[in-house]
Amino acid sequence: MLLNRNESFGRYAPAAGWFEVDPTTSGGSDFFTENGLDPAAGPARVYYRFNNVGTRDNNVTDFQADLKAGLDGTLYTDSFGDVVWETGYQLNFSNSNEIGTGYVFRSPAEQLANSGEFVNGEFSADATSDLAAGTSRETQMEMHNFYGGLQFDLAEIGDVTIPVYIGAEFTTYDYFDQYDPQSEAGNIIGSSGNSAGGDRETYALYAESLIAFTDELEMNIAARYDHYSDFGSEISPKASFRYQPLDNLMFRTGAGMGFRAPTLANLYGADSFSADEAKDYVYCQANGISDADCPETQYDVTRTSNEDLDAETSVSFNFGVSYSPIEDLDLTLDYYNISIDDVITLNSLQSMIDQERSSGVANPNIERDATGRITHATAGLENLGTLDTSGLDLKVGYRYDFDSAVLRYDFMGSYVLDYSAPEYVNGPVNNQVGRNGLPEYRFNTGVGLNFLEEHDVYLSADYIASQAQDVDENYNKTGNIPSQTIWNVAYNYLAPWDAKFTAGVRNLTDEDPAFESDGVTYDADLYSIQGRVYFVKYSQNF
Repeated sequence: MLLNRNESFGRYAPAAGWFEVDPTTSGGSDFFTENGLDPAAGPARVYYRFNNVGTRDNNVTDFQADLKAGLDGTLYTDSFGDVVWETGYQLNFSNSNEIGTGYVFRSPAEQLANSGEFVNGEFSADATSDLAAGTSRETQMEMHNFYGGLQFDLAEIGDVTIPVYIGAEFTTYDYFDQYDPQSEAGNIIGSSGNSAGGDRETYALYAESLIAFTDELEMNIAARYDHYSDFGSEISPKASFRYQPLDNLMFRTGAGMGFRAPTLANLYGADSFSADEAKDYVYCQANGISDADCPETQYDVTRTSNEDLDAETSVSFNFGVSYSPIEDLDLTLDYYNISIDDVITLNSLQSMIDQERSSGVANPNIERDATGRITHATAGLENLGTLDTSGLDLKVGYRYDFDSAVLRYDFMGSYVLDYSAPEYVNGPVNNQVGRNGLPEYRFNTGVGLNFLEEHDVYLSADYIASQAQDVDENYNKTGNIPSQTIWNVAYNYLAPWDAKFTAGVRNLTDEDPAFESDGVTYDADLYSIQGRVYFVKYSQNF
């Protein structure tokens, strides 16, 4: 049984969002006059950051429980001899409670503006003192899983034994995501969301066998049948082979089909507010701003789930070779090829802007004001289309044993040959390798020295290749994001009382992320903004 409770705190910039000013009110009339607006056009929408209210603070309490119980044993049968059986149950429960402060009520802000408290584009501190709003959100998932299986030798053909494992499982899921009423009503600036929930039942049947034809050649075959109460059924087979003609040489290959249904959060998750960053190429082009100079800006976006999502299906193939040309030197090279249909992805604001630029047709999920600036967008989960990707993974390991020390070297690298996906939902398909966020290759390498058995020093480097910063309207790569190398060092000491002490430095030379040309924007999924980090760790085994 595993129980885990975690409390976390997040602080964010003061709430920023819109409120409306009515020209028929006294304060609204003054506002329209001050700003040269036409009252006949109706209410004006004002975008404002409520600095006087203060920062938005979120306190989150997460609780997770994981309980597993099972039985196993062996029984003898006349047909198959000894049969190993197992059965079990698993409960997984997770709950997250989020309490927010420092958000802003929209309707009172509008009342203040309409009563004349919004002067020269500012609220006074006294006027905004009563605007602070609290928010709450509770998310919960409960899963019950029952499973069982049998392992036995199905048959013997000559000297070849055919072992088989067959199993079955039944799983139920219950999920809900509950927001506070004011956030649900859209009356909170800096937050939004609607409550949602759903449930699902699934069952599966599966079988697997590992057949050793000879000492050098073996085959693994497996198949799985899944049935979802909300997605029907699917069969996922796979097969793999391992051939080792020499002690220092091995080949392996495999192929399979996969199936992944959308999660309950994908289907029924509550709408949520997000300040997404995007480059509005449509606005920039209309105003004579080049793609390279088009700034990345935050926009108010409502992210939504999608009950109409289809399940993902995939076909994969891999081939690899492992070779040790000399003692203590290991080389491994693997090739992979994966095709995924109906990829589930967030139809991001950036992809919708790209669609507008490519098609010349306005996207109904993007709202713009009279000047063409984005005021709000709705980004939902969608089935993007087909993703085809392939690449190479290389691993090198070498050890040299001195009398009192061991020197080692290791290398792990990935090279992406292809990453072809639609530019947007139902859009053109292009190979996106080398674009912003998709480096062509990256690797980790290091040198370590273990001496006197208890002491170990390791120096490593993490390298990410350069990428194009943008693509033009024809999806040609433009601009450049430089490559990055991060150096790290760590020292480990194994104490005689069965403890381990670790100290080191990550990002030894205090490198910045690989910024875009503006010197500010970077991909947080690839790079860390933390800079040099010192760390110390102590662990004790009992």
